[in-house]
Amino acid sequence: MKNIKDTKDEHIKNIKDTNYANVEYMKNIKDTKDIKYIEDIKDVEDTLTNSFFKILIYLSIAPKKLLQKN
Repeated sequence: MKNIKDTKDEHIKNIKDTNYANVEYMKNIKDTKDIKYIEDIKDVEDTLTNSFFKILIYLSIAPKKLLQKN
């Protein structure tokens, strides 16, 4: 009977180890998603910033060009 108990204990330990590994895996997935999400937001912010500056440049150049045509 000792062998059966040992096997059962070992099996439970393995299941716990696997569950722990699953938690680590989920944590890694979450970290990866967070990193990707942060990078996506940063890309959007960069794009918006670039667009904003392009609009400012356009607004500063456009009136001069309009005046030159007249």
